[in-house]
Amino acid sequence: MPTPPPPVSLGPQAATGAVSFTVTAALLLYALLTAVSVVWLGDWGRHGPAFARQYGPQQQLTIAFAGLLGLLLWLARDRLALAAVRGMAAWSAMPSRQRYLTGLAVAVGMVFVVGLLHWAHKLHTVPGLPGPLRPLLRWLSTQLLATGLLPVRPSVTVELLRLPACLLLAWALYRWQHANLSLRSNLLLALAVLASLVLGLWASQDKGPMLVVAIAVVFLGAAAVARMLPQALQSPGARLLVAGAAAGAGLALLMLALPHLTPADRLQAWRHPYSGKLEYLAQISWFMQAAAQADFGLGKTPWCGHLGALLGRCLGMPTETQSDYTLAALAGLWGPLTAWGLTAATACWLLCLIRLAAAAPAARHGIDAAGLAASTGGLYALMLLAQLFVTVLGNLGLLPLTGVPMPLLSWGRASMVGATLAMALVMPRPGGVRHQGMRHSLGIPALWAAVLPAATAGCLLAMLAVAAGLRQRLHDSPPAVLSSGRSNPWAPLAGCVRAADGSALQGMPLPAGTTAALCGQPPALQPVADAPNDPALRQALVQAAARTPVLGQRDLAGLRIPQRADVNTTLSAALQARADHLANCLTGQATSACDGLVPAALAARYAQRLEGAAVRAVSLVTLRQRDGAVLAMADARSPCSVAQMANTPRPAGCTPEAQRLLARPGRAGHQALRADDMVASTVKALLADAQLSMPGGGRWLHGAGRERMLAALASSNTAFFIDELLCFGAVGRPDTCPGPATLARRVAALRLADGIDLIGPGAPRLRLGGLPLALPAWPPTGPGAARELAAARRCHALPEKQRWRQCSGEQLAALVAPLWGQGNARSHPVAVAQIYLRIAAAARGDAHFTPPHLLPASAAPQPSGFETAHAALILEGLTRVPLLGTGRAACISVHGSAGCRGMGLAMKTGTSLFPQHAWTATERAARCRAVFDEQDRRRSASRPLPADLGKDALHCALYPMKWAVLLAPASAGADATVTVVLVERNWDAASGRLDAGDDRGPNVAMEAALLLHARR
Repeated sequence: MPTPPPPVSLGPQAATGAVSFTVTAALLLYALLTAVSVVWLGDWGRHGPAFARQYGPQQQLTIAFAGLLGLLLWLARDRLALAAVRGMAAWSAMPSRQRYLTGLAVAVGMVFVVGLLHWAHKLHTVPGLPGPLRPLLRWLSTQLLATGLLPVRPSVTVELLRLPACLLLAWALYRWQHANLSLRSNLLLALAVLASLVLGLWASQDKGPMLVVAIAVVFLGAAAVARMLPQALQSPGARLLVAGAAAGAGLALLMLALPHLTPADRLQAWRHPYSGKLEYLAQISWFMQAAAQADFGLGKTPWCGHLGALLGRCLGMPTETQSDYTLAALAGLWGPLTAWGLTAATACWLLCLIRLAAAAPAARHGIDAAGLAASTGGLYALMLLAQLFVTVLGNLGLLPLTGVPMPLLSWGRASMVGATLAMALVMPRPGGVRHQGMRHSLGIPALWAAVLPAATAGCLLAMLAVAAGLRQRLHDSPPAVLSSGRSNPWAPLAGCVRAADGSALQGMPLPAGTTAALCGQPPALQPVADAPNDPALRQALVQAAARTPVLGQRDLAGLRIPQRADVNTTLSAALQARADHLANCLTGQATSACDGLVPAALAARYAQRLEGAAVRAVSLVTLRQRDGAVLAMADARSPCSVAQMANTPRPAGCTPEAQRLLARPGRAGHQALRADDMVASTVKALLADAQLSMPGGGRWLHGAGRERMLAALASSNTAFFIDELLCFGAVGRPDTCPGPATLARRVAALRLADGIDLIGPGAPRLRLGGLPLALPAWPPTGPGAARELAAARRCHALPEKQRWRQCSGEQLAALVAPLWGQGNARSHPVAVAQIYLRIAAAARGDAHFTPPHLLPASAAPQPSGFETAHAALILEGLTRVPLLGTGRAACISVHGSAGCRGMGLAMKTGTSLFPQHAWTATERAARCRAVFDEQDRRRSASRPLPADLGKDALHCALYPMKWAVLLAPASAGADATVTVVLVERNWDAASGRLDAGDDRGPNVAMEAALLLHARR
């Protein structure tokens, strides 16, 4: 038996000068780049977002762990590689069919494993699972998620896939050289490996590494083309030319195809960085260009933005700083020259690794396990070189993506470990064991000879691309000012939202640093009002501020920021603050808010109600008469009412509620804007106008008719208005009465059902509903006409206090309800205020009025719709209310025995339908609970609901509401205003009775309006 040859030593080759120099350079560059990584990541952690503070220490631990793991691999790599060679040789020796099936199973298994790493916590959501299996998978998903190891981030998946893929590609080269297998067979193996890698990356949803693999394939293809040249063309020059041409052609094709594979929003940001929807390219460009002007450096770089420090928000560079934006981050920290130097050092380190892989010594008589290991490391370094290429081009804006992590410099523990293991695979050892078997010729020297010119050609292309990118930046230069805004660095800061007197409105969620500190004078120097607490309103104001033109610049911490013009609202800071305090006082939210607002006697009376609150809910709006400007709008609820609306446990001391909320979402919103309720007697102004507009209506403008109309308006005499509108007065016949038709035409002409645009054209609209008032046709026609007219005559024959209250005719009842202001005549305070704005404008002789609005330029004048004589008569009647009508008691409660005499106030009060005013709160809760229980029992038994039961249930779901309209004339330092208040009344704590039951006693809504008006 022949004696086996001795193992081949690696010593002589490792000692050569070229290899020694390359080894030294690789180690020094590795140390330099990892040290820089720790420094800048530590700086980012200290001055960036809170979650980044751990990155510096983690990077240090990762470097130590990677170094230890790399050393162990370096020592044991020959034996590990030998085991790999034997295992894969056994697979290659299988019959073709079995080999292909096994390879396919492994590829599919790899994709499955990648998917499992990402979606193991969602196993129970897989469609088509059997029902009994879902609980088990849900439990398993929960347990896997609880480990903290799953789901795996895409960046980790990339590293988990990359090393096995490089090992399989190295095995394809090994078989090609040692087993003399055909190029076709090995090409299919290589393509299968790359396809499996791309599938795994697709499963990880990480698109950047797919481009990296594509570029690495271009380099490998260039090397393969150069390797397959005929023997006559195997000169270095020919290889350089062919490899460079192949690499250039492949990269060009790849770059041409990339825009067609990019999402539209990224493509827009790539082509128009400073105006696109996405911010990433503008942010990178700003950061690199701002470095010199902003004097960045350690401890001064705005990782979270200089504005972030001032505003408490993370601005400046985004969270991708530690990965995709490495080149830009380095340029911002130490300047462009240092950034490009570190980039070149990274490229040199990777070329050193490829050179060491090519210089691996040949095994003369053994299985070339060490060569396989070196080839794996070289291929990994080749992929890292492609990754560097993508990072640089992405940061320069030459690719429609941000880039991928830069090797060694970016944060990424798996990437750091993978790069260190690749270096351990190619580093020569002083001696090693080579096993007998096939002769060595892995093709790595040929690969190096082809990759070097291909890499050279790629570098030349990259330099041309950099030149093109710089030219593009020069052509598409950013504005002269610099910004660190998050949405787009060149998008100016939104203007401040201010009240009419210039005070900043607090509570506005404005973007990009719009806070009180940046909106002019500090809060301590002037009154600052809270913005009305309505999300839709605030959002509309935010959007309006973001759309204002750029007015100038703001210098903050050395950065000049474009500043948009402010948005000036019509709100009065002082009146809005008073309205907010008053609303909180009346609803018992803050007893201290009543100090200086409510007279002592009135405050004592309010304190005797449930929750110590005058009302359970209040909403009020004040508008300026001359131009419809909204001066204040406020709302508040008592603690028990808040809990009831939110359907949450109520605080201690709340009265039991059996009330079921009607399906009105606005009840939980801002009442002045969203809530609607029966307009009650506020509709009397429209009824009076309809009477004046009927044939023969002129009789109400003079003499005794005028006095009757004024008295009816002052006393809110509903019976009088219905009598006249149905022609039961001195003129007209009920069977031919034009009253309801006249009222319907007047309502249609006034367009009261149209929406109200508080923020109008040119700004995001905040549209509110109008006043839906529909009337059935009258006089009646058809078979039941005689019956309806007879019912009307019976109702009219009743005494005045009972007249029209219980009408038996179906069509008559449907008509009378809206004339009372009940039923379908529903609206909110802003819409009701619009009616009286029209009346006030017409009464002073203006043919037009300006609808309610919040932005001064958002509303255009519209026809008032009222004749001057009609409006003047209605307004005069309303001025008698404080002296003779339903508002007199409220005037006395607020202003004492003299009341509102001589103040020139005009008033209108109203009480919505509430049939249960005679019950105490406890009685109502018990009776209504029984009604709801009976209703539920009948429904569960599918039994029909009697009409009385449905009516009782509806009444139990009503709220005891009151309205007040107050028109205040101009006075010293104050404009004429219209104030509308809507309240939900409360019960007395001692008696349990509703305040002002059956519309008796002071109207608490009018008291609120007078309290707001008292110190305008």
